[in-house]
Amino acid sequence: MLAVAAGAFLLTGQAAAKEPCWKTLIDDWYDGRIDNVYPVPCYRAALEHMPEDVAQYSSLGDDINRALQAAIATQGPGGGSNTSGDPQSGVKGEAAPENNTFHGGPTSESSGALVAGRDVGGPVPSAIDAIGPGSADSVPVPLIVLGGLSILLLSLGAAGFAARRVQARRATAGTGTQS
Repeated sequence: MLAVAAGAFLLTGQAAAKEPCWKTLIDDWYDGRIDNVYPVPCYRAALEHMPEDVAQYSSLGDDINRALQAAIATQGPGGGSNTSGDPQSGVKGEAAPENNTFHGGPTSESSGALVAGRDVGGPVPSAIDAIGPGSADSVPVPLIVLGGLSILLLSLGAAGFAARRVQARRATAGTGTQS
């Protein structure tokens, strides 16, 4: 009896620690494409849980819908099996097929760096892709860049103000000693 209770406790602890598959799907998209294949209910749950700003200012909804249509075509409308049978937990975890099936994200028309999910742009797009956000909870790179620029501009403005004050003091001190 004790072994059964301990086993149940361990299984519920692991299930509670597992991230919902819709969140894993959205995290997977943050590099610009959906790399894995998920059960159909995960795509639907991701569409319901999209962050508002990302839904309005990015192609996440379109990319998830495109990947959902591809998943329905391969898995059927039922969505295939899930690791726990619950669309809120677990990920099927299969890698995307290495053929020309593309599940969303940038294409050669939009960015010039990716064609069918493969990098063709060279070192600059690879470096940009490497510094991109790793998950949905990370701070966006453009926000960090804008913050750095604002600090730089404020510093330059303060330095200009201080230089003008020093120059004004020297001018008044120089005119006072000559008379």
